[in-house]
Amino acid sequence: MNKLLCVASLVTALCATAPAWACSAFLVEAGGDGYAVAKSYDWDMAQGVVLANRRGVAKRALILDPRAKAHAWTSTFASVTFNQYGAEMPNGGMNEKGLVVEVLWLNASKYPAPDARPVVNELQWIQWALDTQATTAELVAAAPAIRVAPAYAKVHYFACDASRACATFEYVDGKLSIHHGADLPYKALTNHTYDASEVYMQKRRRDLPKGRGSLERFARVSRATGGKDLARTAFHSLDSVSQDAYSVWNIVYLPAQRQIQFRTHAQTGIKRVDTAKLALGCGQAPRFLDVQEATAGDVTGRFRDYTTADNARLIDKSLGSIAAALPAGAKELLAAYPSTLTCAR
Repeated sequence: MNKLLCVASLVTALCATAPAWACSAFLVEAGGDGYAVAKSYDWDMAQGVVLANRRGVAKRALILDPRAKAHAWTSTFASVTFNQYGAEMPNGGMNEKGLVVEVLWLNASKYPAPDARPVVNELQWIQWALDTQATTAELVAAAPAIRVAPAYAKVHYFACDASRACATFEYVDGKLSIHHGADLPYKALTNHTYDASEVYMQKRRRDLPKGRGSLERFARVSRATGGKDLARTAFHSLDSVSQDAYSVWNIVYLPAQRQIQFRTHAQTGIKRVDTAKLALGCGQAPRFLDVQEATAGDVTGRFRDYTTADNARLIDKSLGSIAAALPAGAKELLAAYPSTLTCAR
């Protein structure tokens, strides 16, 4: 089978079986320089890895349409990401400059029609952003030149940087819509378009509605504020939008400290990662930690080298019951993709 068709069959089969559970991402601010970015990843699968990605790697996007021009770039910055569908396909993360990018489901997404712009898929857009952009302003400027051609998922993105500047990126009626600066009065995103969420907030300025709906969650997290212990406040805010067992990962990014804290539904002890110690160059092997590792506290030293075999095991588990329906070699192709990338000259 043609490699592109093989990957298309793989990703479409995978995503077609996955329900669109709710997610929430938001900025928590306190006095002075205190702020954190929080994300509740709500899905029907809980496995995954925390992956240290290297700077200096030459990359070419993995896309499905052979007629499109795959975007090519070199990773300027190292990053730490949360991955469920294999290396280079993150669900979110933070780079060494403190830029955080997270993905959330958006049923209303309508992606642009094919044009001459280079293409990335909807998850690799996150890796491209973390690889190449130091600030939210840079990402706002760079994003229009790249076209997202999705494998399947309807998503939008929330980004914040080390200066606490945030932005949202979503595809509405086939066009990229970006909110940032004064156009982003609420630094949060759930599962409605940002415009719809802002209209909802204008009608409910005083009360904090209960309920697990997207707009109710947006109203609560958009007003999140912290005290001296920002991470604790952020986790408390994540509790307020919990989808019970479907809130599989809770992540708190502390960009100023270059630290990530996270917990899972199965492993509730809070783990801490010092991302500065995982800022790898291309000559080093990528490193990873199982997101469900049964430990707590500082886990930076528990990361180990990530291999193609590790990638294959994660992909095999995430594909689960649909494995028999996949074309021969599909899983192996996706698992081996990171090993095809080379160090840039």
